[in-house]
Amino acid sequence: MNTNNIIAKALYVIGILEIVAGIILGIAFGNVEVDEYFSSYNEFSWSIFFMWSIAGTVSGVLFIGFSEVIKILENMANRVLRIDSKVEKIEKKLRDEKR
Repeated sequence: MNTNNIIAKALYVIGILEIVAGIILGIAFGNVEVDEYFSSYNEFSWSIFFMWSIAGTVSGVLFIGFSEVIKILENMANRVLRIDSKVEKIEKKLRDEKR
């Protein structure tokens, strides 16, 4: 089911980029600075990491899903067009036989 649909390909690429960006932003924003009275240190916040990663993954999977729907719809439309052209040929042949 290969397709040359630019919209489907663009949505697929956007979905992959969303997933990658969610993980990268999760790592970046997960590193938080903790301030104490006389010192500060960096700590990794797993909750922030998972929040960004899950949000990026869910939105990326939605984009990939929409691209798959477009591919399937395009495939169905192409099949209908092929069937329609075959039906027209058969109808023309039947009309020619009646004459």
